[in-house]
Amino acid sequence: GSLNEADCFDDDDVVNSVWFQMEVPEGAFLIRTILDGSMDDSMMEVYENCSDTESIACNDDEDDLESQVTFECGELTPGEVIFIRIDGYDDSIGTFAIVAESIEENIEGCTDETAANYDACANVDNESCQYEGCTDESAVNYDENATIDDGSCTFEGCTDEAAANYNEN
Repeated sequence: GSLNEADCFDDDDVVNSVWFQMEVPEGAFLIRTILDGSMDDSMMEVYENCSDTESIACNDDEDDLESQVTFECGELTPGEVIFIRIDGYDDSIGTFAIVAESIEENIEGCTDETAANYDACANVDNESCQYEGCTDESAVNYDENATIDDGSCTFEGCTDEAAANYNEN
């Protein structure tokens, strides 16, 4: 993600912080300030929990005087809560808006949740899915869909190597 340098606030300049919290969505997303109110310059830091002393992302002036941080799919755990700290640069105070938006992007990968290499971030299937199972055609439990042998193959006959009727298959 565009984490920039974490802990970008100069603590001497941070006196009017406003805190927000949000649940991490599925996929890539961004959080940004919109300075359509009376605040004229914002700074933003994002924390994984409210007792952290180090931020996981921060930004001061992504777009002129507004702030923005971006998280790639899988960078944070969906459903977890993150904490967002907004403050005005150089003691700037006033009203502003904060927005969280999903980022639509085509990510190729295996989209079948039953596959061994399922990619939760993929939204375009690239036919790379791999499935575990028995890949030996002579086995009783051969799985024609399996692409990765998981050692589960079973065979008819005697499997005791010391026996007279031993069958290696």
